[in-house]
Amino acid sequence: MIALALYTAVSYWRLRRKADTAVLYKDNVFQSENVSSPFVLGIIKPRVYLPFKRNGRDLEHVIAHEQTRIFRKEHWWNGEAGKKDRIKSVMNHKKPVFWIIILAVIVCVAAAACFFTDPVSKNTVVMGADYKIEKVLYAVTVSDEISTGPPLQYCVTADYHLYSQQTERDGWNYLGVLTPYGLTNEELNQYMPVDDMRKDLKVRQITDAYSLKVENDNFYLVFQTKDEKTYLAYGWEDAEERGQAELDDTRLRRLYLLKSRFQPGCVNIDFFQRSLENTVRNKVHCFASFESDKIPGYHIEGFKSGNSNDHSEMPDLGFAVFQTNGEGYRLMDCNVYENAALVENGIFSCPDPAVADINGEIRKDNTFDVLLILNEDADKVERVYRQDGKEDRVESDICINAPYMSLCPREYSGAAASVFQYVYDKDGETLYSGRVIPRNPADREE
Repeated sequence: MIALALYTAVSYWRLRRKADTAVLYKDNVFQSENVSSPFVLGIIKPRVYLPFKRNGRDLEHVIAHEQTRIFRKEHWWNGEAGKKDRIKSVMNHKKPVFWIIILAVIVCVAAAACFFTDPVSKNTVVMGADYKIEKVLYAVTVSDEISTGPPLQYCVTADYHLYSQQTERDGWNYLGVLTPYGLTNEELNQYMPVDDMRKDLKVRQITDAYSLKVENDNFYLVFQTKDEKTYLAYGWEDAEERGQAELDDTRLRRLYLLKSRFQPGCVNIDFFQRSLENTVRNKVHCFASFESDKIPGYHIEGFKSGNSNDHSEMPDLGFAVFQTNGEGYRLMDCNVYENAALVENGIFSCPDPAVADINGEIRKDNTFDVLLILNEDADKVERVYRQDGKEDRVESDICINAPYMSLCPREYSGAAASVFQYVYDKDGETLYSGRVIPRNPADREE
């Protein structure tokens, strides 16, 4: 038990050391180069600490997730208040029984889980997917509303934009960008005043939520619950009297239980193109997909982009890394290289690696050098590792059909090794040769 108390104290001291180097990002959110995973520290004035590696929409998503945990008082598990008393209590038990030891271990594990939160663990966050309406849970028709029935499906893209499709004959209707929102179950119930319609609703604790305001003060809510279910709500906001207790007439008109149309192992190219077009801000044509047991939970797409509807005329190349649970996706990183499709011989070596890690941490087992190949004559990719005093190590990757994306694990130690890549045609003629010069994602020019 003494060891347990010392471990708790040391762990807390280490977190405080990390927090001391943090700089203010905004409000109660701080960033530090010494922080590798998001955590909340403090009870009276809790602060959110994040690594510098996060940026863009992913950063805002994590901030919203942590602020929601603070709002629900979940960070109390992490608090430093009363820690001295607890340690003294542990140390005063000279002859603890076995079950007390087991209970203490469980509490420590739970506390650690609260400190280092992975916002996509256990499918408790909204994931991008094409969703069908599995069940209509709540529906109220307003007198001036012309009902056309629910849409055939909705799409939450991997970068959190919302689309709807009314029928199979219709195209996708863009609704707007989803914004992280700290929705609570109490607030949701306030939007559904018809008691006889919601008495049988059993919406578990909301763990992640997004909102979208559209014309005429209407809004959408997309949220996930503790039991790993996804919901979409549509309603009207009383903008003038919002938050004024009994005067606030904000109401839901629809509440749907959604079900992903995706299955593990099945790749929907249209979804990935739709998910990338808003981020890239151009038309996108995906031509290569990669998933591997070596990086479970991640998906990599190679693509072309440009302002032409004809993908053969698109000048840019890129790749994107997604996190996945098999039924949904979340965009983690996207790299676009202007005019890369126009390079000689149609073979481009990307200066940035593909990193399959939620925090962008580069390791040998999760980092890949990316080679994008448009040359239809390409037949084989060869990678040669050269290091002083050792024999060359050669690895080959057979190209099936161009366009093609070759991913090679980064299993070399920086400047200690020289890595060369060669691309050959079927006759063994060299189409491309070059030395791999890796670039750390932290050094990218924004």
